[in-house]
Amino acid sequence: LEERGISEVKSFQAFAYLFLGLVLLVLSAEALVQAASAIAETIGVSTSIIGLTIVALGTSLPELAASVTCVLKGHHDLAIGNIVGSNILNLLVVLPFPGFLSAGYIEQELFYRDYSF
Repeated sequence: LEERGISEVKSFQAFAYLFLGLVLLVLSAEALVQAASAIAETIGVSTSIIGLTIVALGTSLPELAASVTCVLKGHHDLAIGNIVGSNILNLLVVLPFPGFLSAGYIEQELFYRDYSF
């Protein structure tokens, strides 16, 4: 570690940084989504578009921040692993939960809005 210029961090300090980072991440993502949703509703954007774009942006920003940080520090393989791993986790674990917890009505327009058949 000394060869790379990395100082040792005590376990308690590392857990404190981890906890603080997670709390700030959750709070800032929530603030971003709430503010963007309020702005979108003010200018008359439909709730479907808000849900499909702004909320998706709020949930993807942590991965973007982690990947940009890794690239800037020269850890390109870690950035690619973060992107691939995040997408796999989102598809296999996160995506099914809304249907498991509360299967609800989906507007028919949302199924066909990107296709012209």
